Amino acid sequence: MASDWDTRNALGVAPLRKLLDEIEAISSIDELTAYFTKPVNGETCTKLWRSTSTIDPTHSDRYVLAVSCCPLFRKDADEYVSPTPYGKALTEIEAEFAKYLLVRAGYSEEEANQKIENCLKQEDKERISALVDEIIEDYHDVLNQADWISGETRKKAIEKLDSIEKRVLFPDDWKDYEYGGLDFKSAEEGGNFHDAYAQIQKYNQEQAVKDFARPVNNRKWSNLPHDVNCYYQPAENAIYILGAYAQGAVYSSEMSDEDLYAGLGTVIGHEISHAFNITGSQYDGEGNHLDWWTAEDKREFRRRSRKIAGTAYRKKRIKK
Repeated sequence: MASDWDTRNALGVAPLRKLLDEIEAISSIDELTAYFTKPVNGETCTKLWRSTSTIDPTHSDRYVLAVSCCPLFRKDADEYVSPTPYGKALTEIEAEFAKYLLVRAGYSEEEANQKIENCLKQEDKERISALVDEIIEDYHDVLNQADWISGETRKKAIEKLDSIEKRVLFPDDWKDYEYGGLDFKSAEEGGNFHDAYAQIQKYNQEQAVKDFARPVNNRKWSNLPHDVNCYYQPAENAIYILGAYAQGAVYSSEMSDEDLYAGLGTVIGHEISHAFNITGSQYDGEGNHLDWWTAEDKREFRRRSRKIAGTAYRKKRIKK
């Protein structure tokens, strides 16, 4: 249905008009609050806003509601008053990307299955997981050799390091990602892309609401294999090396160990460092936004961080 442009063009913006009119009619904070807290009915298909349940940054055993704006909006209100070159460039990039996605027709089921088979192999998952283990082990030497931190802070840093979750290529268990209860009409039954997408969005929102009555599911990934990304998530104390990222020059099954260390190994080492940078260091081994440093160690850490940042800034200015 995503590639059935005749049907989609015939529908036009009519399915969205009611939703847009309702949003445009909001004129106060009270009305905005009422809009966000009413029963789920799929407004997020407009992409004007997005809400989801996410783990509370200060209490990793519970969920909170997060509301965010459309990616096409600028990230700071001041950007609308006095746009910066960075803000303009980012907006242009997001707009071009959105235009590109709008003209994409999508893959066939056969092509999608082939891509999954080509990209996500158990032996690759095991090889990359072993690499992560090896790099984490080497980080013990880094922490043990840091002579400026106290024994108390070092102990907690090592505990955090040993608690890092490895989320490599694809989940071990897919049952947390099943869409039982989701139903929409196929194209043969008279369905269209808009209605199917709205049903999926509504289903996702309903699941997010149900999360509030459940214990936090620490097994569930916050991202999935088809995303082209490799990153550290401080709120989960987890490193993600997603299937779509570990492709091409970054990783292949035939890659030598030397190429593996030089390519993906370098990226993994960098991402683990985020667990202890100026942001990641504010989270403990369970993903709580919690101060686990001694006051003296924190002051020294920030002093050293400012020194590195100042050096990088000076180099940038010299290059210009």
